[in-house]
Amino acid sequence: PLAGLQFNSGGASTFAINVSFNTFYNCAYSGNYSVISHDNAYTTGAINITHNISAFPAAHSNATGNYFGGSGSSTAITLDQNLYYDAKGVITSIPSQASTTGIYGNPLFTAVATNDLTLATGSPALNAVTTTPAYAATVDVYGIARPQSTNKDIGACEGVGT
Repeated sequence: PLAGLQFNSGGASTFAINVSFNTFYNCAYSGNYSVISHDNAYTTGAINITHNISAFPAAHSNATGNYFGGSGSSTAITLDQNLYYDAKGVITSIPSQASTTGIYGNPLFTAVATNDLTLATGSPALNAVTTTPAYAATVDVYGIARPQSTNKDIGACEGVGT
């Protein structure tokens, strides 16, 4: 399936994958998983998906609401402190591995019309990382040091409008 991020085992059964501090916006293809998909062939190791933002605008017509998924079943996936938002309210598939630390709501991007996916004042992603990240992420996508406040921010960008 098509996704914002896709990975396959290639027949390998041992792995370690960390997907942390990303912003997935408007990543979807009708009938497929919209953010992360995998083939579930793994038997030893872990897939840690933590501190990411997955967001869809109201006008997105192809979003299936399936944020993470793959073929078969996998107990190797851990989801922790990800922010989920679908302006249509169609969150149809958050796998059973999702922790109770998931955040549901508008991430309040600065200006999506101009592709500015930095966080605006009041975003629920600001200072929201309270669990130990699988990946240290000492800087954001723009090279801004993490954290800028008490805790790190969820997603690719650290701080307000950076």
